[in-house]
Amino acid sequence: MTGTISRKTFPGPPNYESIRQGDKPEKYWVLHLAKPICTTASVDNDAESGVTDLQLTLTGKQYALYKNFVRRKMRVTVKGKLSHAITGHHHTPVLMEVVNITEPQWEELKVIEIP
Repeated sequence: MTGTISRKTFPGPPNYESIRQGDKPEKYWVLHLAKPICTTASVDNDAESGVTDLQLTLTGKQYALYKNFVRRKMRVTVKGKLSHAITGHHHTPVLMEVVNITEPQWEELKVIEIP
């Protein structure tokens, strides 16, 4: 999936509602997609439509490896596994467990019309 990544701060425990009211700040990377996506329903998950932001889950090594993409606000391609939000630590309806992040190739930037 292609887009830009930003670092976002969300309210965490105990109430996951307001940092100003005492919730712990939680910082995550969010992929802002170039185009919205939809997910299909499964036995355990509802379908989602118009998804434009994905909270990314990364290892400590991945944060260090890919931090320049975030600092430079580069357009990137992120590959990984999608899942639905299930805990208070999940701040977008759909998340991606990151496999890798790269600069997009020219072929990935083309718009393909499907009849």
